[in-house]
This record gives sequence, structure tokens and C-alpha cells, in this order.
Amino acid sequence: MPDLWWRKPKNKTRTLYTCQNVTIPSIPETEDFATKLSDLHAGHHPTTLIMTNREAVVLQTSFRLAMMAYGRNSGKSLLFRGIRLKNSHDVSMIEVQFKSSRHRRGNMDDTGHAVAYLIKVEGGLGVVLSYKGSTNTADWKANFKTFSIEMFPDLPGKEDVKVHKGFLEHKERLDKRMSKAEMLPIASILSTWGVTPSKNFRDFLLSGQWKWCICVGHSLGGAMSAISALELSVRTGKPVCQVLHLPRKVEIDVAKRHACYAKSRSDNSVNREPSAVPEPV
Repeated sequence: MPDLWWRKPKNKTRTLYTCQNVTIPSIPETEDFATKLSDLHAGHHPTTLIMTNREAVVLQTSFRLAMMAYGRNSGKSLLFRGIRLKNSHDVSMIEVQFKSSRHRRGNMDDTGHAVAYLIKVEGGLGVVLSYKGSTNTADWKANFKTFSIEMFPDLPGKEDVKVHKGFLEHKERLDKRMSKAEMLPIASILSTWGVTPSKNFRDFLLSGQWKWCICVGHSLGGAMSAISALELSVRTGKPVCQVLHLPRKVEIDVAKRHACYAKSRSDNSVNREPSAVPEPV
């Protein structure tokens, strides 16, 4: 695992903390992570307290992916960025940065923030959604809206699924930004991957065109990742893996609901191509 370093900025308009030494996992690393995470979600849990190689890979990679939402921050409301493997001319990964619909131009860290990765994998496309934790006033206001509300008021039979109001509303503001994110800038790349671009990013997530989807996050971000995984599972009918780095109350209230809907995939293949460091295009 790469060394992490944290610093407080001199300029208050910049993000509260950075973790610039955390590198984006390569495609083979991410696919290996997806496979091992699927095994854990499927119920193949260790019977001892000794950490196996599988648990170590899941812990290490999930931590790195969760840190992406902190370190990958351009300060823009929306940003698409193509990433290619070293010594390759083809884009094999797309990074998309989102800020809440309440983001004010010129502010690095004033709202919720999420980073998505669309990854070209064998047999389709993988998706990673990484949600930032609490680093600003808006985040903490969301934390303190503690009463529960229905998560699926539009779906009959799901009235008993309730979640933390602040966490859900914070995520929905990011969803609003995703709904405004037209996929035209990356349409040609997705077409070469055999994926039909949707009108906007949120429609793409709900279309279920991905081979696998993983939601990660730390603290408040972990809560939003749990809600996101549950929603995608219910609305697409496809399994979604998630890593819970979240408040205990959400783990109890949401994760047990998630178990009913978001069962893991068991057919994720591991990309055997040589490991390479991603480079920005």
C-alpha cells in the first residue's frame, strides 16, 4: 500500500485534506478486488481472526478506492478524464468527478463529492463509485439530520426500507449532478468498449449495462455508498458489491436491508494482462 500523507491547506478554499500519494488501482488490481469482494459478499467469510490474502486485498484496495474521493478533486462541478495504461494509446479507464448540486464555483470543498471510475474489463464494463466523507459544513449538517425517511416511496412493497434523512439527501444532491452529466464527451470511447451511452451518467448507472458495480466510501461517504448500492440493486435488479466504512447506525439499518437485495456476483473474471500504472490522457 502506498504511503499516505495528510496536510491542512493554507488556502481555506482548497480541500480540507489531501492524500495525493494514493494511486489509482490498475485494471488487474480492480478486477481482482471485485472477484475477492464478491466471494466475501457471497458468504465465504473467514472462520478465524487471521487475515488471509483475500481479505488483505479487499482491505487494501477498498481503502485506496475510498481515498479517491478525497484526493481526486479538481474543484469543478463535473469533470470527465480519460486514463490509459502505461505504453498504451487507448483509453481503458474513465474518471468522472461530481460535486453536489449545491456546489459554488471556486470552492474546492464546500459540498458532497464523489468520484466514479468506468473500467474496460473482459466481457464488459466495471464501475466503481467512491464517496467522500465529512470535510465541510454541508457534510456535517447532513450528519446531524438523524431521523429516518422512506428510501423508495415510489416503489410498492418497499415502504419499510428507511434510511438516515441527511445521508439520503446528501447523496440525492450528487445524483442530481449525475443526472445533469451528459455522456456525450465519452460516448465515442464507450462505443469502442461495446457500451451504448445513455443520455446522462445517472441514467447509465440505472440502465445496468455494467458487468459489475462496486460502491465504496469512508464515514459519511460509506453511508452514501451503502445507500447507493442498495438503490442500484433494487432499481436494476442486478447485484452490487459494497464496502462499508460507515457509521455503525447505518451499518445496522441499511446493510441488513442491502443483504436482501444486493447479493454479490460470483462470475467476475480476473484480467490477466500485465499490471500497469494508469496515466492521465
